[in-house]
This record gives sequence, structure tokens and C-alpha cells, in this order.
Amino acid sequence: MESALFSEEQLSEIRERVSIVEYIGEFVQLKKAGKNYKGLCPFHQEKSPSFIVSPDRDTFHCFGCGSGGNLFHFLMKLDSLSFPEAVQRLAERAGVQVASSGPADPKARERRDEAFEVHRQAAWYYHCLLKNTPKDHPVWAYLAKRQIPESAVEAFHLGYCPGQESGLAARLQQKGLAREVLERYSIYRGRREFFRGRLTFPIFRHDKKVVGLGGRLFQEKDEGPKYLNSPESEIFKKGELFYGFHLAKAEIRKRNQVLLVEGYLDVITLHGQGFAHAVAPLGTALTSNHAKTLQRLEAEIILLFDGDSAGEEAGLRALEVLLAQGVIPQIVRLEGGEDPDSYLKRYGRLAFEKKLQERRNLLEELIDKWSASLPRGPQALEQKGRAARRLLALIEKIPDSIVQNLYRRRLSEGFDIPEDWLRGKRPPPERRPA
Repeated sequence: MESALFSEEQLSEIRERVSIVEYIGEFVQLKKAGKNYKGLCPFHQEKSPSFIVSPDRDTFHCFGCGSGGNLFHFLMKLDSLSFPEAVQRLAERAGVQVASSGPADPKARERRDEAFEVHRQAAWYYHCLLKNTPKDHPVWAYLAKRQIPESAVEAFHLGYCPGQESGLAARLQQKGLAREVLERYSIYRGRREFFRGRLTFPIFRHDKKVVGLGGRLFQEKDEGPKYLNSPESEIFKKGELFYGFHLAKAEIRKRNQVLLVEGYLDVITLHGQGFAHAVAPLGTALTSNHAKTLQRLEAEIILLFDGDSAGEEAGLRALEVLLAQGVIPQIVRLEGGEDPDSYLKRYGRLAFEKKLQERRNLLEELIDKWSASLPRGPQALEQKGRAARRLLALIEKIPDSIVQNLYRRRLSEGFDIPEDWLRGKRPPPERRPA
């Protein structure tokens, strides 16, 4: 059990130092109701309060959706954290030192603190540089072209790293951060800034701590990779983070829905158009850690990948990873190679809303689409077999055996294949007359 990673004394001390009423009260408007406190549940939409916090029992319970538990369970559900992550977050607040394996390493803790500080300072410095850059500069022209308003620049803390030395190194050294620290986290590579000549996108953790940076070239004449990301570090794991998640959490809880898109600009545009439940992986394919985070949200997952062949392949890869965690996503298809950013700008919010209403269960859509596209002729049976095997491999990733069997039946009906064949059973041999 995950709780065995921590001593009961540590967990008790955290619960004693952090009042469950005060903590939950930061997210829910609570009113005294006898010995308990009552409010509107943060995990589902309701008009009459059914969410109860009991300080005597040190627990919460919602009579509407059934959510309940202690303070750690509340934070796990609120921010889609694992148990160790929730314990660590509350331990920091309580001032209690915890370590899941052996005593805390002071040097490792110091390095983590340095990593957080150098990224926080760099993100803030580049953000200030952008705000102080004249409005006739090409970086502002690019933002105007992409229809990114100053409100989005503020909300997402966008920044600008000039092509020439910005003065960041001197600034950070004044703050006590040595040059080797800047190079360790690729704020600098040698004598040059890593994100030079780029628009910068700070990458926030779920608790709003900056853990890395992304950078994008904005002038066609500039050479080099269009996008750059901070390298992996003790605080930055691309396969675990979603861009925009720190801003999307509240809207995800409100709508019980996640829009999963491909890029930074898709997220920014969607948030600006009122779809603030959009997030994106960080320039990488969806991982099992991403899928675990989405599974903990217990929300509807809608894939909104680009409408080109690469986006279709990305959807298939995402489906495979999500199914293994018991998450069966919906899909919205954007025609003509459009991405969510370009689609919204071309057709508007109402057309996009209509598209969302047309979403389909991705696994069912694939069964229907592939069965309808099978050719006729000598090769038809072989292609039918290959397509059925590929879909069956996806279905068999679903951990719930009942759900898996329901989709196996759906595949049997869609492809007109006996269900026993999909279970690997051979028909009994025919009896010959004596």
C-alpha cells in the first residue's frame, strides 16, 4: 500500500498541523451545520450543498457523488495526485519533513530548491522582458498574427528571450545562483542563452511551480528547431506533465471533462475562447504517467488532435495508452488538416461547440470506420483479419474484463466475426456420418 511509504506518526503530524476545515475551506465555501460544515461539492455540479466536512472525524463526504475520505484523499482528487504527491504537498505546508525511502538527502533537497528557483526567476525575467519590449517588435507582431491577446500573455506568463544576451545570467548571479546552476538546467549552454530568439512558455506543475520552459521561434528567417524544451531534470519530467493543467483544474472539475490537444498555442487559444479545460502533453506522445493522471480525474477525455495523418496516428497511440488505464476517450475530428487553434479562428466558437457535440467514442468509431472501409475481392478476408486483430489488441488492453467483453462483442458484430473466434476458440470439428 502507498500509505506504507510513510510512517503513521508522519501522517498524523501532518493531519494535526493542517486543519481539514481550513484547508478545504480554501476551495469550498463552507458554512457551519451543527458539529460539521457544509458546502457545494467541488467534484460535481450541484445547486444544493451535499458536501460535508467533519472536523471531529477529520473527514469529508459528498452525499451527491459519493466522494469522501481524509485530507490526503481530498487533495488527491482535487489535483489528480498520487498519494505520495499529496503527502509531500501537505507536508511542505505543515513544515513536516517526510521521505518515502530513507532519510531526506539535504543535498538532493538543495538541488531541487535551486531548480525551482532558477526556473521561477528565468520565467519571470523573460516575462518582464516581453512586457517591456516595444509593441512594434516582431515578437508582438507574431503574437498579434496568432491572435494571442495580452490577457493570455499574462495568464500563461509568456516571455521573450532576445537573440543577444538578455542580462539574465547577471541577474540570477545577484540572486545567488551560480553559473553552473544555469548551465545544469540549460538556461544557458556555454556562453549563450538556450532559448535565445524565442517566445518562451513557462511550464507549470499542478501546484503552480515553474519546472521548465518551452521556446518557439517566431520569425521565418531564424534558424534552428522551431520548438525547444528544457531538458529532463529532478523537477521536469515531460512524460508526466500537461501544459496548462494548473489553469485548467477548476474548469475540468466544473465540466467533468478534459480537452486533450497537441500544442501550447492550441491550449492558449481554447482557454481564450472559453474552453479553459484544455491541456496538452509537452511535445511528446502520451505516456502511461499522463494516462494515470487523466484516469484519476474521473472525467470524460476528449481527444482534439490535428486533423492530418500525423494527428490521426497520435490519436491511435493515445488510445492504446489510455485503454491500458481503463480510460476510453472520445474523439472530435477536425477536417481539412485543421488544428483546434486554426479551426476556432476560421469558424468561430459556435462551430467549435457544435463539433464538440459530435464527439464519438474513439474505439467504437474505429470499429465502424474500419469495417466500413474494408475492400471486396481476393484480399478482402486477409485485410479484414488484420484489421480485426489490430482492434482486438486494443480491446484486450482494457483492464475491466466486463468492459473488455462488451467491446469484443461490438467488434464481433461490426466485422461479422463469431465472438468465439475473437476469444481464440476454435469451432468443434464436424462429425462425419459413420
